[in-house]
Amino acid sequence: MNNIIQTIDLTKIYYQGKNKVFANNNISLSIEEGEFVAVLGSSGSGKTTFLNMIGGIDAPTSGQIIINGVDISSIKESKFTRFRGKNIGYVFQKYQLIEELTVKDNIRVVQTINKWEINQEYEDKIIDMLGIQDLLGVRPSQLSGGQQQRVAIARALIGKPAIILADEPTGNLDKKRSEEIINYMKLSNQQYRQTYIVVTHDLEVASQCNRIITLEDGKIIEDLRK
Repeated sequence: MNNIIQTIDLTKIYYQGKNKVFANNNISLSIEEGEFVAVLGSSGSGKTTFLNMIGGIDAPTSGQIIINGVDISSIKESKFTRFRGKNIGYVFQKYQLIEELTVKDNIRVVQTINKWEINQEYEDKIIDMLGIQDLLGVRPSQLSGGQQQRVAIARALIGKPAIILADEPTGNLDKKRSEEIINYMKLSNQQYRQTYIVVTHDLEVASQCNRIITLEDGKIIEDLRK
């Protein structure tokens, strides 16, 4: 298989006064196309920082991130939004849906902003897979947490990105809803060969993935493939 993501000596340093805090410390790894990866660790272990750097939300202090053979630091800022939109979908823990928009418009928001063509057939498949056909005309405040998360997943998937990054996607959900969300993700992983990186502190969620990377104090302490 091809490596779709590679990090080389990836480091992120924050400063507390004169003290250096290593959120991530020389992380080097490769993730293959189609893998379903959990990044496991306690609060403060560096999981979200790692995900945000891969997603281009946060810049590393040093090191490289290579996505589909492209060192993302080499992409001009003016072109990076387009690159990210085409290659990466992001599922946030707190959904980040826009209350003023309907579910349908929330799903399409990135495509609308960038004036990208909608693949209606693919959109219909995603909506059907996630079971949100009857929710398209309502607003986020009318939805349960599980429904909002399904909409957030649809928004991440709709551009058909090669990579899906999910930050604690089940963190606000009960066990039943958590299982549903992970099952939806596994289904799209299998059907569309999308690569998933799921940040979690939940061992049950991590056990559903085919690879578990454990972080502690910003370093990889374990990397297990099933």
